[in-house]
Amino acid sequence: MNPLSSNSARLHTPINAVTLVSQAPAAANPMSKTTPSPEHDAIRLTLQTYRRHAAHFAERYWRTRSNEALERFMERLPQGAHVLDLGCGPGRDLALLRRAGHSALGLDRVMSMLREAQARTEEPLLQADSRRLPFQQAAFDAVWANASLLHLPRDEMPPALQGIRRVLRTAGLFYLSLKAGDGIRWLDAPGPRAFTLYRMDDLLGLLQASGMRVLQAWEQVFQDVPWIHAIAARGH
Repeated sequence: MNPLSSNSARLHTPINAVTLVSQAPAAANPMSKTTPSPEHDAIRLTLQTYRRHAAHFAERYWRTRSNEALERFMERLPQGAHVLDLGCGPGRDLALLRRAGHSALGLDRVMSMLREAQARTEEPLLQADSRRLPFQQAAFDAVWANASLLHLPRDEMPPALQGIRRVLRTAGLFYLSLKAGDGIRWLDAPGPRAFTLYRMDDLLGLLQASGMRVLQAWEQVFQDVPWIHAIAARGH
């Protein structure tokens, strides 16, 4: 079954190469402003950093050997699961999912990131916005969102989770990881990026409100940064 929505299949048919869907317009020059308060500026500057430094992030992420969360996730997957890697970046997790016998589709908003993934993995790739998923209802057995939704403004997280729930089959699995804390954190190297921080109680409440049943949740410090993780299942 083609997982893409019928009204967009002609544009969105995934192939074993990058499929251009709706690339965001080029960001305006931020000049010297690196820590703006408006959330739309935060997204714009974050995307600009990923576009400009995709090779840097690809090299760094492919060197990362921490697979604990992915192993926990895959232990719960059915054999040969169809998985959406939401915010796949340079594609490392796509390759690991394929190696474990699953079928995965990588989605990212940043075309330069998808080019890095294309050079490293054979899995199909799609450029699209995680807030507007171009897929049919119940298209996937699982959705993997590793350190990708943490760039969304706080008020955009609930509708994004509803969209994820929509494309999951009943009892389908969902994983996400977020940086722990309060407010917004900025990093400036190699360019400005904004992270929306969450407490564990906030994360669990968001998942439950979106119609997800939390199966497992844990906290972890990785490279001196506190993270929160959760694996949930779509309810009926």
